[in-house]
Amino acid sequence: MERGRVVTTLKSGTIIGEMNLLGVVDRQTETIVATEICYVEVLHPSIVLRGLELFAEERPKVFAVAYASTSGANVPPADIDQEFRRSLIGEVMKAPFFDGMTFEFVEKLSALSVDRIFLPSELIVEEGRTGDSMFIIVSGEASVFLNQMPCIECGASALDTKKDEVRPMLEIKPFDRLTARKVDHLVIGGIFGELAMLGIAPTRRATVQADTLCSLWEIRQSKVLNFMEDFPYFRRKLVSIISAHLEPTVSLRLQSLPLFQEFDQQFRMLLCLSCKRRVFFPGEMLACEGLRGEGVLILNVGEAKLEHALTTVTTFQPGSYLGCEIMLGIQKTHTGTLTATQVCHVLVIPRESYRLALQKYPSPIQEAALLDAVKKESEAFQTAMKRLRLKVFIMQRCTAAAQQSDQEQRGIQVGMLESELNVRTFRAWSAFAQEQSKFRRQTQFRRNKEQEWISRHLHARNGRLMEEHLALEQSERFDWVSTAAWDSSTIPTGKRSKHPRLPRIAPIGGISLRSVNLMHQSSSTMSTPRAALPPIAG
Repeated sequence: MERGRVVTTLKSGTIIGEMNLLGVVDRQTETIVATEICYVEVLHPSIVLRGLELFAEERPKVFAVAYASTSGANVPPADIDQEFRRSLIGEVMKAPFFDGMTFEFVEKLSALSVDRIFLPSELIVEEGRTGDSMFIIVSGEASVFLNQMPCIECGASALDTKKDEVRPMLEIKPFDRLTARKVDHLVIGGIFGELAMLGIAPTRRATVQADTLCSLWEIRQSKVLNFMEDFPYFRRKLVSIISAHLEPTVSLRLQSLPLFQEFDQQFRMLLCLSCKRRVFFPGEMLACEGLRGEGVLILNVGEAKLEHALTTVTTFQPGSYLGCEIMLGIQKTHTGTLTATQVCHVLVIPRESYRLALQKYPSPIQEAALLDAVKKESEAFQTAMKRLRLKVFIMQRCTAAAQQSDQEQRGIQVGMLESELNVRTFRAWSAFAQEQSKFRRQTQFRRNKEQEWISRHLHARNGRLMEEHLALEQSERFDWVSTAAWDSSTIPTGKRSKHPRLPRIAPIGGISLRSVNLMHQSSSTMSTPRAALPPIAG
């Protein structure tokens, strides 16, 4: 009956109230009166939800029924899935988040997602629960609630998630719509859970409850990151969301960083204002070993691994930093490669910003202390890297030797215990170390013998050359005449000559003075008598 008028007569097998069950309407529009004894079966909404979860292929039909009832469209059964999905994509593209994105992108995003349905008053996500996916509403409406519970960690009330603020949770409390505070209302195209999907928030920051029958796309991080490179606009959209949500944490990170703990408060605040904010997704490199760096990289949120010479050194957690030597001007290139393993929010302080802050707020004592500490850390890091490279090299050689030995003897056993493999590796390393030590001793002994032989033969060769040279000098003869001729220039006169002349004396006969000097020098070592000069003839 409708308005007191009989509309139709219902027979066995007739279904009534399906629109109320699906949440399309919130109240009955017709009155049904039994004309005889009737046996009626009532279907609870939870049973329908469970059935749609088990038989996912029937969901488009249910969505199409709800969509046709609200819009008045008549979709043929053969094209119900395709036509209805296209209409949903068209409705989703009208949302502000998808403004400027192509139909191809939204269609591909829908293909990678998992269809989820929620009945009215059902909780889609609950505040404080863990999650790694985001949701996009493609039909229906939902409300966002926050528990009115003070945040002990930040000393403030619950923050509004619409304003890109986050609130850490200490415990999970049952959701109560009467006491919770409604902060947002989501319609078609609404997005929530993006921070949990990106790994920025470990838990859900709010509770989302379905107001009507809701159809959602659930998207996980692994699927989103695979096709992000093909759609740079979507990547920029996610970067802007992450940066906006984490902006309140930038000043807290720099204020609590031990690197600048001794500097003035105004100095740190200026660095906070001038530092650069960057977002890196898993697999992207934050810094590359050997390449020129811009400044110090401070990991605010996320996780990254540090590699040196293709060897993993350590894992960076929030608060870790790399490239402090570049900021201080000690060196210009990075000492390692830093790769993101999760979505990372990084703060970059260039050298120019650091020098500008020092000029504005001079701190010579803190600057000198920081410089000394960084130099010591750099030296310790280089020493540790040398040891690590040596250790990795030895382990690789020993593991290869152990595997080769097993293959030659009885082959590698499948499923070998790690402890047994470690014992074999240690034994192979011990044998390898002994062989290397023996080889080094033999090499050093051979080198010592070679040096001894070379020095002995050089000494003998020098002695022979000296003897040959002296024999050659003694065999030479002189034909000069030893005479003294006096002239008038030697007669003394009354006047003093400015340049007195010496008597001209011819060279004496015999061996030369050069040979005599050589013989005198070698007399101490060769014990040869000194040659006497012959008398002057005349």
